[in-house]
Amino acid sequence: MAFLLCASVGQAQIHEVGISLGASNYVGDLVQNYSFRNHRPAGSIFYRYNLNNYMSLRGNVMVGKLVGSDERPYDAFANARNRGQFNNWVNELSVLFEYNFYDFKFFDDRQLPWTPYFVGGIGMMLQHGYDSYRPSDPVRAYSHSIKTAEFKNYQPVIPVGFGVEYHINPAWTLGIEWMARKTFFDYLDNTGEVPPTVGGAAPRKSYQYGNPNHNDWYFTTGITLSYTFWTIPCPYHFNPKKYL
Repeated sequence: MAFLLCASVGQAQIHEVGISLGASNYVGDLVQNYSFRNHRPAGSIFYRYNLNNYMSLRGNVMVGKLVGSDERPYDAFANARNRGQFNNWVNELSVLFEYNFYDFKFFDDRQLPWTPYFVGGIGMMLQHGYDSYRPSDPVRAYSHSIKTAEFKNYQPVIPVGFGVEYHINPAWTLGIEWMARKTFFDYLDNTGEVPPTVGGAAPRKSYQYGNPNHNDWYFTTGITLSYTFWTIPCPYHFNPKKYL
């Protein structure tokens, strides 16, 4: 009888841990449009706290590689830029909110085993790969991975995206997810505001370097796999003497 009382409450699936493996990408001054040729490796680990069968909170730690190049220029001043390409790594720590459009967490023949979902939140990004700023030689800075302005390597970001999850069994969930990160600065690609001088002379056009009014974005696409910790809560301590 005690076993039946505990089991009748149902099973709780509050905690999940998982990983994601996939690719990262970038859009900014050097690459104006999303390009699959700039995909590079990315991965993350996460913890998910299920508030209910539709909503979850997620802590996410991500690392990804970002690249971009002027090899295929978008304006007539590309030859004067002489920037080559940038190549760096980005780490991100974020807190995300997920909303599942279908209730797929309670196993029943009437339930769908999959759901599309929305994800969004706030995060902090840290980039690596640039040497310290040297204002005396801005042209050399572009082609030698030296900072072209005095900017901080850590910046706030707003992640937002969508995905689809599928329950393989009560413990394991497989998914695919795409996320975009809005940044609030213009130097993921080390290209932003026009330097004061270029070889002693001002540039002919401001867009010879970059558009300071357009901040950079980066993206991730990944396959996710998570494990759910199932528990069987008992509502109270059963005392058989009480009923004898």
